Amino acid sequence: MVYANLNASALNNSLSYVFVYANQVTNGMWSILTVFGFFFLVLISSMVTQLKVGGGIRPETSFLASSFVTLIFALIIAQTVGLSMAWAVITFLAMTIIGLVWVMLPD
Repeated sequence: MVYANLNASALNNSLSYVFVYANQVTNGMWSILTVFGFFFLVLISSMVTQLKVGGGIRPETSFLASSFVTLIFALIIAQTVGLSMAWAVITFLAMTIIGLVWVMLPD
């Protein structure tokens, strides 16, 4: 399988060209894996921090925090031309709303 060469002049104009190139080479999987990897990284980090500080884990707050931060991250990535992230923005917006409802439910 032959991959396209990196365009040095496009790389000099913007560092985001590397992300677009990675997304093209992996047939769109780079953006998917990056966003969901970021989500799980924030989720696990939040749970570990809660365990260290409070001695217990509240999964609903960790889910809400990670989905909100990932929504912002997906919005930033979606600004780059060549990375189609509309589905990710909508998915994490829905996840943020679900997390907010989950947190607001009475115990």
